[in-house]
Amino acid sequence: MNAPALIEPETFTRRAPMGGAATWDEKSRTFRAIVATATPVLRRGWDGDYMEVLNVACVEMAGSVPFLNAHRTGQIGDVIGRVERVERKGDKLEAVIRLSGRADLEGLARDIADGVVDAVSAGYVVADWLDETAEDGTRTKTAIKWTLVEVSAVPVPADPNARIRSKGTMTTPETTTPAPEPRLRADRIATDLELRGLASVANLDAAWVNEQIEAGVTMRVARERAIDALSDRQNREQPPTVSHYADAGVGGVGPDLRDPATRAQAMGEALAVRAMPDLTPSPAARQFIGLSLPEMARESLRWAGVDVRGMSAGQVVTRSLGGLHSTSDFANALASAAFAVLRKSYESAPSGLKPLARRMELSDFRARSIVGLSGFSALEKVNEAGEFKRGTIHDGGETIRLETFGRIFGVTRQVIVNDDLGWLVDVPKKLAVAAANFEAQQLAGLLASNPKMSDGKALFHSDHGNLASSGAAPSETSLSAARLAMRTQKDEAQQLLGLAPRFLVVGPELETSAEKLMAQITPAETENAQPIKLSLVVEPRISGKEWYVAADPAIVDGLAYAHLQSEPGPQIEHRLGFDVDGIEFKVRLDFGCAFLDFRPWFHNPGQ
Repeated sequence: MNAPALIEPETFTRRAPMGGAATWDEKSRTFRAIVATATPVLRRGWDGDYMEVLNVACVEMAGSVPFLNAHRTGQIGDVIGRVERVERKGDKLEAVIRLSGRADLEGLARDIADGVVDAVSAGYVVADWLDETAEDGTRTKTAIKWTLVEVSAVPVPADPNARIRSKGTMTTPETTTPAPEPRLRADRIATDLELRGLASVANLDAAWVNEQIEAGVTMRVARERAIDALSDRQNREQPPTVSHYADAGVGGVGPDLRDPATRAQAMGEALAVRAMPDLTPSPAARQFIGLSLPEMARESLRWAGVDVRGMSAGQVVTRSLGGLHSTSDFANALASAAFAVLRKSYESAPSGLKPLARRMELSDFRARSIVGLSGFSALEKVNEAGEFKRGTIHDGGETIRLETFGRIFGVTRQVIVNDDLGWLVDVPKKLAVAAANFEAQQLAGLLASNPKMSDGKALFHSDHGNLASSGAAPSETSLSAARLAMRTQKDEAQQLLGLAPRFLVVGPELETSAEKLMAQITPAETENAQPIKLSLVVEPRISGKEWYVAADPAIVDGLAYAHLQSEPGPQIEHRLGFDVDGIEFKVRLDFGCAFLDFRPWFHNPGQ
C-alpha cells in the first residue's frame, strides 16, 4: 500500500530589472530591492493558461531567507547573502539584502553598486489559490497564501516592478496591468484546505483535488466522491496490498500509518526511545527514530497534506500546534511519548506496600462493598439423596472507593523548536515517581492510622486477635507468637482459615536488626534453617520500632488498592496551550485504598 500522495504546490520565480543607480551601502554591504509586486504574470499550467497575481498582504516568511546566485542551490557557495528584512509597501514587497563579505564576491558587489547587475528574482511557493474566471474568459489565480523562500541576483529581467531600488523615486510603467483586488471568500478557502486534507488521507492526487475545487463542491459531496474514487481504485487493485512502510526485518505486512492514531503512537514511541534508549521500538516507530521535534512536526504536517517547503522550524512547530486550526497529529505524538516515559518510570519506581496488597479495578467512583463468605470454609458430605447444603454470601461491610489526584505542566513552543528533550526525560519521570510515592504514602498512611473496620473496632484490636498483648522486638519468639495468632484466625462462620504470615514489615530503624534476624531464620545452609520463613519489606514511612506481619494477598484479601478500570496508574491528557505558548499536559491518577479484612495482618508495637 503506497504512502499518501502529498499535494505540493509548484515553486515559482519572478525576475525584474533593478533600474537606476542601486541603493548600495558600502559599509553595511546592503541594498534595497523590490522583490515582488501584484503585477499579473502569465503562467502556462497543465490545465490551461492563467494570469498569476501575488497578494502581497498574504505573504509568509520562511525563517531565514537566503540571497542566491541565479536560484542555484547545489553548493554552499551559491548562497551569496541573506535577506535582512522584508517590508510591505502597498502592493509591493520590499527587502533589505545583505551581500556576503567573501572575497570572491567583490566583483559582484561592484557590479551591483555600478548598476551592471540590475535584476533580482524572488522564489516562492503557493499554498492556497483563489481561482477566478472573468466573463471574457480570462482566468486569474491569486496567491492568497504564499511563502517567500529565496531571493536571487539574476542576469535577465522580466517583471518591471521587482528591482533593486534606485536612490530616487521609482515609478510604475504605464503599461503595467493593474492588479485586481482579490475577493477572498473565507468559506471557500477553508473548504479547499479540507479538500487537500481529505485527498491526503484517501491517497487521491492533485488532479482530483483541482477537479473538486473547479466544480465548487461542498465537503459533503467531496466526501461522497472520495468514497466512490476509493471504491473504484480498490476494484482495480489485486489484494492483498503490502504497506509501503512494511518492516523489512519482519517480512510481512507492516503497520499502515495512514491511521492517525497509529501514526501518532509510532511517532511518540520514537520520541520516547530518544528520551529512554533502553526502550525497544516497534516496527512502526523505527522509521521515525532519530527525527528531531521540528522534523517530527514537519512529518506530521506532510501527512496532513500541508506543504512545508520553505517553512522554518518555528513556523512548522507553530502550525503543528495551531489550536483549532491545527492540521497535524504532532500534539498526539508528544502526548504518546510523554505517556510512554511516564508509564516506564512509574513501573520502575519503588512501590512501598503495594506488593503486600491486592490490586483492584473499579468501574466508577462509587464506594464498593466487598463481598464476604460464610459457611464455605469447609465442604460437607453430600447425602445419599444428592442434597447439597447451601453456604451464605453476605456483604463483608468493608468498602473501597476511588478519588482523583493530578497536576498540569506545560511544554513551550521554544523548547520544541530547540529540540530540547529534557522535559520529556525529566518531567514525566518526576511525575511518575511522584505518583508512585503518593500511592505508597496513601497505603502507609492507612496502615499507620489503624482505621476503624465495619464492626466499629480498629483494624488492629485485641478483639480481632491481631494485636500483640505487649510490645517486643522482632525475634524468633515474637514472630512465633504472631504466626500463632494468624494461624488461629477464624472466618464469620467460626471456621479456621489456616493463614500463614508471608511478609515481615518494618521501618528503617529496624531494618538492620530485621535483616540479621532473617539471615538467622533462613541461613544459606538448609540443615540450619529455622521453621519461620518470611520475606522482609522495609517501608521508610513506618516510624519507630513497631512492626507487622502480613499474609500473601494472593491467598486472602487484607490491604487493597484500586485504580479506575482500564486506567492503571497515572494517565495523561493534553491540549494545545492557551496560557502556555505550546502544549499542556494533565497527569491524572484515580486511586483508592482500604483494608478489606483484619485477619491477614498482625501488629506488634515494638519496644
